Amino acid sequence: MRDKRLDNLKPFTGADDPRRMNGKPKGTKHISTWIQEMLNDPDFELKLKDGTILKGAPLAAIIKTAVAKAVSGDMRAFDILGKYGFGTKLDLTTNGKELPTPIIKVDDGVQDKSS
Repeated sequence: MRDKRLDNLKPFTGADDPRRMNGKPKGTKHISTWIQEMLNDPDFELKLKDGTILKGAPLAAIIKTAVAKAVSGDMRAFDILGKYGFGTKLDLTTNGKELPTPIIKVDDGVQDKSS
């Protein structure tokens, strides 16, 4: 007679490990994916309280509003456009080539005492 406990001894597969499931089923979208899809949806429609219907990608409307505010003097909108539109790092190259280093005589603080 075979021991029934031996039937339960199966090799463990990593796919069945509940620690690797991260608490969500496979194929579930992350919230940032939902937000990006909604902001870029060209078929988006929004009905305002006054009855007007806005159509188009909300991201374009958000950017247009930020540009209008920045032009009118809103520094926060200006900073947001600069940060996300161009980034915070400066590229000190020209067409992929390094800029030439200027040759400047640097005074090291030592004075000539011969005079």
